[in-house]
Amino acid sequence: MTTPSKIMKEYGYFPKKEFGQNFLVDPSTPEMIIRKSEIEKGSNIIEIGPGLGALTKAASRQGDFVFGIEKDKRLIPILEKELEKELCSNVKIINQDILKTDLETLLSTEKKNYLIGNLPYNISSQIIFQALEQSHKIEKCVFMLQKELAQRIAASKGTKDYGRISVVLRYHADLKIIASLKPSLFYPRPKVDSSVIVIEFKKENKIKVLDEKTFHNIVKLSFGQRRKTLRNSLGKGLKDKDLLEAIFKSLDLSLSARGEDLDLEDYIRLSDKFSENNIKLD
Repeated sequence: MTTPSKIMKEYGYFPKKEFGQNFLVDPSTPEMIIRKSEIEKGSNIIEIGPGLGALTKAASRQGDFVFGIEKDKRLIPILEKELEKELCSNVKIINQDILKTDLETLLSTEKKNYLIGNLPYNISSQIIFQALEQSHKIEKCVFMLQKELAQRIAASKGTKDYGRISVVLRYHADLKIIASLKPSLFYPRPKVDSSVIVIEFKKENKIKVLDEKTFHNIVKLSFGQRRKTLRNSLGKGLKDKDLLEAIFKSLDLSLSARGEDLDLEDYIRLSDKFSENNIKLD
């Protein structure tokens, strides 16, 4: 594997800060990620931000076909030439912004679908929620993230990292951090460590909420302003304070608690109680 700095020098390319680009240096890292994430042979893989193709090449050897969604149009001819050198004929590069890409059109109806990539920090959460919309068609997401975000995703109730994304993903998926990556494994070097997280979407929930929209709204409101109690947070969506108090009392929950004090089971019970009483949040 030619180093990113040599490839950039050869093509006269320089990374732009706005794209949040940090390219993998160590050739063994992409292979390790694909292996440890247990991506099935012959699958359909969508990669977000293939960059210079380090992870793309490893993915192409495992998947039947790989779609690479790359926003930086300057990278496209470089990436295509690098993939050609490695005889990666089963890869198609698409010059698009992932947040404006219709993922559904790239998902196979015959093979298992995997979403992979080294995500820019500033849009990582948005991409994860975008993937969540197609979770019934995606087997796993395998993402390199800033360690801070990976910890938030995997956080437990009562910790400072626990938040909306922790609760929502725990409901829809099984989560596992499979690797930690030091800044030295990237070029340019990021200022923080990264983690590789596997988000394996559940095909069937053992405990399913009566109405997912209500569940998502409750979780979103509960963490809208972390310092506020649930009385104030949920009170924004339900003006009838007496009814809100009655619901919490019936579930043996305290309105003086904050969003981080409730676990997934609490949010499921709360959501179902709202649904049973046909209560809609504004």
